[in-house]
Amino acid sequence: MILLSNIAKRVLNEILSFKELMNFSEPKRKKRALKMRTQSLPMRADSTNEYWNFSYKSDLSHITPRPENPNGIGHKGRITFKKSKDENKSSIDIPCKVDCDCEDYRYKYAYANNDKEAGEMGGNSLNKCNGNYPRITNPYLRPGMCKHLLSLRDYLRTKLQESDKPTLAEKLDDIVTRYPTDTFEVKD
Repeated sequence: MILLSNIAKRVLNEILSFKELMNFSEPKRKKRALKMRTQSLPMRADSTNEYWNFSYKSDLSHITPRPENPNGIGHKGRITFKKSKDENKSSIDIPCKVDCDCEDYRYKYAYANNDKEAGEMGGNSLNKCNGNYPRITNPYLRPGMCKHLLSLRDYLRTKLQESDKPTLAEKLDDIVTRYPTDTFEVKD
């Protein structure tokens, strides 16, 4: 049975912007993102005809040791901005897709973001979400981001401010060209 509400929802939904994803994210995650030690956050940037891609690997100090991996491993994440012809948009208003392999993102946001076309899930994604509805962690399918993805905004803001290019598209192209691999250093 095809539900009209699902069709209408798909037609009305656009890819969410980074700002919208931040606004949907819970305040406690935003606070935890500010505490992320991103002094040495390895970054990669690249560009295609349609997207600017920024990926990272988090600091090991933010890993909760698990019995199967007592030393922990760094989480990997990605923000992909859709290229836009609108020169008046700020980077935070560009449609984007996000992904992270941390458990918080996988069990709370992967399904909801995928539902809003703001992220992928499944075997080809970083989060490897199996498609189960998050009825306990996110029953209302509120999209959002984990603290790792939220902390990436500081890197992007800093690099955009450093660029002397006139338009946002040129600034993002400049970041990708000048910093295809980089380590983000935060000055406290």
